[in-house]
Amino acid sequence: MDEIGSPWAAETTTRKNRRCSRPHEFCTGFGPTETSITLLQMIEKDLAAAENEVQTLLEKDVPEFNRSLVDRRITPIISFNNSAPATKEEAPAR
Repeated sequence: MDEIGSPWAAETTTRKNRRCSRPHEFCTGFGPTETSITLLQMIEKDLAAAENEVQTLLEKDVPEFNRSLVDRRITPIISFNNSAPATKEEAPAR
């Protein structure tokens, strides 16, 4: 008799689907595999690279673009980066 037809099927399914205290993990009793660790490291590396690119965009590219817009008397784009003002006029007073 297969697992679906067995009297323990519901219990087995419940046990397989039971979650641990961490919502993204199932209670399997096993730690992460070597493959999952490698994939996580690759994803974290890609994320760090993307974050650096966004930071460069916000700190360097947007202000340069805004300066070129101001030179042409066009309203500059709004930058939500609090660490680097888009133009010198927006720099906080010291």
